[in-house]
Amino acid sequence: MSFFKKKSVGLDISDTSLKVLELSGSLEAPKFVSYGRTPLAAGIVKNGEVVDKEKLAEALSKAFSAAIPTSISNKKILFALPEKRVFLEKFSFSQETEDLDVAINERVSERIPI
Repeated sequence: MSFFKKKSVGLDISDTSLKVLELSGSLEAPKFVSYGRTPLAAGIVKNGEVVDKEKLAEALSKAFSAAIPTSISNKKILFALPEKRVFLEKFSFSQETEDLDVAINERVSERIPI
């Protein structure tokens, strides 16, 4: 299976830094393409929450353009959420449910704080 059909970018944002890693190849044999890192000033991200979107966007741009050995222009981003930011819920619906999309949206809005 070719997970990285062209190139994919991994993104890691913490309270203190932003890291990007571009890979190509396959899931079985990924190949390093580029890496970028930029420190984040205090207050841009606090306890995992983005506080200053504009400054975070600037830091993203800087990390992408200053990546080595080459800048990253790929926009296909892969990222993970911290466990404390993930909500897991199990929903059951009857087979007679006519508009499943609406039923799912209603149930999600009742249970998950979005």
